[in-house]
Amino acid sequence: MEDKKISTRKVILGSFLAISCLAVSQGIALGVGTSVAKIGIPVWIANIISALMYISVCLLGMKILTKRLLRGSLSTYRITPVRLHFKYFILAFTMTGFVIACLILSGGIFTAGNEDHKLEIITSSLLFYGLATGIVEESVFRGVILSIFEERWNRSIAIFLPSIVFGILHIVGSDLDLISIVQLIIAGTLVGILFSLIAIESNSIWNSAIVHGIWNMVFVGNIIHFGTKSEGDSIYNFVLSSGNRWIIGGDFGLEASIFAIIAYTIFALLVFIWIMRKHK
Repeated sequence: MEDKKISTRKVILGSFLAISCLAVSQGIALGVGTSVAKIGIPVWIANIISALMYISVCLLGMKILTKRLLRGSLSTYRITPVRLHFKYFILAFTMTGFVIACLILSGGIFTAGNEDHKLEIITSSLLFYGLATGIVEESVFRGVILSIFEERWNRSIAIFLPSIVFGILHIVGSDLDLISIVQLIIAGTLVGILFSLIAIESNSIWNSAIVHGIWNMVFVGNIIHFGTKSEGDSIYNFVLSSGNRWIIGGDFGLEASIFAIIAYTIFALLVFIWIMRKHK
């Protein structure tokens, strides 16, 4: 980052515009995908188009925002040419595997789900909710917002404050009781800290995007659904036998479960150690 400070006003405006760009690009992508499907193109192809549209529109918006308002390039804000570190693939699969194992050991049964629309569910889960959402959210939060907070204040504030906002934004559109809101804010803040540390350690959004994307593929997509009841739009279901809110994640779901919270914390500490070792 450059030594010059930007104004608080520009940080607030830049953050608002970045989040607005995310919302607009998502709306455009979903709208285009729905329209394409309506004219007879297979839904799985429409899902691919939606994912590509989501990424391209958002990155275009980030490019305009960084150039016009923030007077920098995308690379200045960690939106670099693609560079991936293999250790983050290992981290992503280990983290998701840990949570899956904990959920299975907590008790439940596997059931069959939707066998008729596998290709549509797979493309939606892997490409839109996984890859595209990972890239877009990381570009916005760990790209632009993390960087401008760091430039205006310091790295600690840049890691924690936007991560709290990241957690709070997940409340939007959710019907949650008070305890579930608290769970969600804790979980959302911790996973935001994890993604921020990954972006800082690798100096790029791409590794946090791959961890974020793989997590979403497993726990947001519908290839397999973990919950207290079967989901009709999933290919497979694991129906949890426990009704404990900390195991099931309250009203939000397992991303706010105690198992997920433990995973976010453990792997955030691991990445923090990697950062500390780099600066020895």
